[in-house]
Amino acid sequence: MYNDDLSMQMYSMRLGEYIWNKIVQKFNSEEINRIDKCEMALNESIIKQIICNFGGKFLNFSKNTKNSDINPETIEQKMRKYLQEKYDEKDVKGSSYIVKTSNNSFEIGCKYFKLMDCVHELGHLFLDLDRLKINKPIWSDESISKSEYMVDTFGRAFVMPRDRFLRIVTIHSESNKCDIYSVAETFGVEYIHAYIRGKELMLWD
Repeated sequence: MYNDDLSMQMYSMRLGEYIWNKIVQKFNSEEINRIDKCEMALNESIIKQIICNFGGKFLNFSKNTKNSDINPETIEQKMRKYLQEKYDEKDVKGSSYIVKTSNNSFEIGCKYFKLMDCVHELGHLFLDLDRLKINKPIWSDESISKSEYMVDTFGRAFVMPRDRFLRIVTIHSESNKCDIYSVAETFGVEYIHAYIRGKELMLWD
C-alpha cells in the first residue's frame, strides 16, 4: 500500500470514529449509549434516526412487502420501478444507493437492511460530497475504486470504533486466538467486516 493510500485509510478511519462520537454526544439517548457501551448493536431503527438527523430519508424496499412477495426478484423490481419513476434512473445495480435530493437533503435506499451497506452509503455523504449530484444516485463500483475503499473503511470505523473493537476482541480472545465470529455478532456485522477491521488495526495478518 502506498503512502497516499495509507493516509486515505487513516483519514477515513478517523472520520468514521469522529462522526460516531459526534452522534453519541448529540443524541445522548439510552439506545446510542448502550450501543457505545457494546450492550447492543446498531440496528435499522437507529440507522434511520441517524440518517434523518443528518437531513436524509431512509428507504428499505423489503419493508411493507407481503411475506409472499419477499423474494429477490420482487424487491429488485420494486426498487427499480421507484428509481425509474422518481429519478429516471435505469442503470440499477448493487443493493443500496445514495442520492442528493436537494442542497440540504439526501436519500439512502436499500433492497434489504444490511448495516454495513447503509453505513457505506452514509460514508459517501462525508467523503464524496462532490460526487453527490442532485437526483442522480451513486452506485458502488463493480471493482472497488479508491473512493469506494475509503467509504468501506469509514463504515467499519463508524460501526466498530478502535477502543470498542479492542475491548470486544479482548473479551473474545483466549490463548492469543480471537473468536472473530463472536466479535462480528457483537457489532451486528458479517464476519468479513470484523476480520478486515482487525487487519486495519494490525491485530492480525
